[in-house]
Amino acid sequence: NTSTSTSTSSECNNNSGSDIFHKDWPRNKWGIPEAPSYLTQLAQPGELDLIIVPGLGFDRDGGRLGQGKGYYDRFITKMSV
Repeated sequence: NTSTSTSTSSECNNNSGSDIFHKDWPRNKWGIPEAPSYLTQLAQPGELDLIIVPGLGFDRDGGRLGQGKGYYDRFITKMSV
């Protein structure tokens, strides 16, 4: 994929600029900061060249092993073209 993103934080930010830092973001029910909706831009399938996900163990085919709920696996499948 050769598409590139040229957006900057100033294009995504409608406020003073201080809220682009996670310490000022609203917290979810687990206390984890989440970006305000006006700062998020959702990628479409085929737009990402690299996805980094946590992984502790992998099978011989490169599949991730874990006890999670499969969020990353579903996301990767959805984003694949």
